[in-house]
Amino acid sequence: MMMYFKKTTIKVSPRHPEMRDFIERIPEVFEQEGQCVYIGRNVIKAFWIKVNGEDKEVMVKRYRQPYFVQRIHYTLFRPTKACRAYEYSFKLQANGFATPEGYGYVETRIMGLLKYCYFISDVEHSPLLSEQLNELKDFNKVMASDFARFVNRLHQKGIVDLDLNSSNIFYQIQDDGHYRFSLIDINRMRSYKGYPPLKICVENLMSFTGRIDLFEFVIQQYMNVRGINENVIRKILEAKKVHDRRWKHIKGFTHLFKWIRK
Repeated sequence: MMMYFKKTTIKVSPRHPEMRDFIERIPEVFEQEGQCVYIGRNVIKAFWIKVNGEDKEVMVKRYRQPYFVQRIHYTLFRPTKACRAYEYSFKLQANGFATPEGYGYVETRIMGLLKYCYFISDVEHSPLLSEQLNELKDFNKVMASDFARFVNRLHQKGIVDLDLNSSNIFYQIQDDGHYRFSLIDINRMRSYKGYPPLKICVENLMSFTGRIDLFEFVIQQYMNVRGINENVIRKILEAKKVHDRRWKHIKGFTHLFKWIRK
């Protein structure tokens, strides 16, 4: 009887109708097939499939099953994470920003409520930004400066990526020695007409790194591009230090709470 209460929604990019057969099979094959790339709250797998007679690598991200209240929320009020990631991939590309091509998404529901959703995309094999910035004692200043300009372009287009951290950004070096960036984990974004309020822009950059020296360099480059004076930059740096102290305190409390619950 349960099969009568199941529903699957499938969206295939009009650019890639050749992906339909694979996308339609994802709920059936995801558990048994594919190579795990990441297992945590969400699960990411790489699949090798035949497309037009050629082997092609495809990435599939399955978002964790929502809690009951969230299932109602995603059913009635808000697009799923997979749907948003798919739609935002087109929005980013339309505005000139790189992100793996979105091939489609799948949503499975039981009794009308969301169970799982899957986002299917191309693969990004470039190195992570964190390798050249967060993990090096002497960070790459050319890359950091280019990154500041990249974020300014995002904000100029009215795009705020709420998961803008260095583990979600890939880089490619160009012939002129400068860098191009590509975004992943793009299901959480806000849109504005033109620049968002400066407070929103600064908060967006604060999540990028916990290194104060790197943040100071990037925020100065960002503010210089926007023509904002030094007094504002000093206030932002003080706010960043307060932000990081509070974050460490919250993380410490969270870890203590988890330990108490064991």
